[in-house]
Amino acid sequence: MKRPTTILTVCLMTAAIAFLLSLLPQWERINAMNEREVAAFKETLSSKLTDDNLVDKLTQVRLQLALRKVQLHDGILSIDLAAPPNVASSRVYQDLYELVRFALGDHGNVKQLLVRIMETKDRQERDGQLLIALDARSHDDFLPFPAKESGTSELRQYLQSSFTITYTQAWKEIHPY
Repeated sequence: MKRPTTILTVCLMTAAIAFLLSLLPQWERINAMNEREVAAFKETLSSKLTDDNLVDKLTQVRLQLALRKVQLHDGILSIDLAAPPNVASSRVYQDLYELVRFALGDHGNVKQLLVRIMETKDRQERDGQLLIALDARSHDDFLPFPAKESGTSELRQYLQSSFTITYTQAWKEIHPY
């Protein structure tokens, strides 16, 4: 009689240990994952923008103008964009909107977004003529984002009413309004 109960007890203990060992990798993943760790095969959503994920996240933003320079330092995201001569204002406002939405809407640790749009004849040109500068700061009472399908005038009005935009004389000559 002792032998069957001993075998049954050993089998149950073995099954329990096997079950607990199968939970161990999940327990370690849940408890040990910090901000810098990313799962190898499953994308994790992060609302924090860091130097480590800046390039990956910025490549997901659909921009019509070329990126020239990007820098993240102490919650300030600085971006330079290259615009071709006589660029359409719709392209500029759409990109400004997308960048504001990306920086301030999707990432809680970005407190300020600085964007400069430079007119360049080609993508390799180092110095260009400044057309527009945007200073967007995160604050509690900024207006909700308009729909992505909004027209150029709605995006321009939203950006001008919510943030500081500086237009140069070169921009005013191309797009007087």
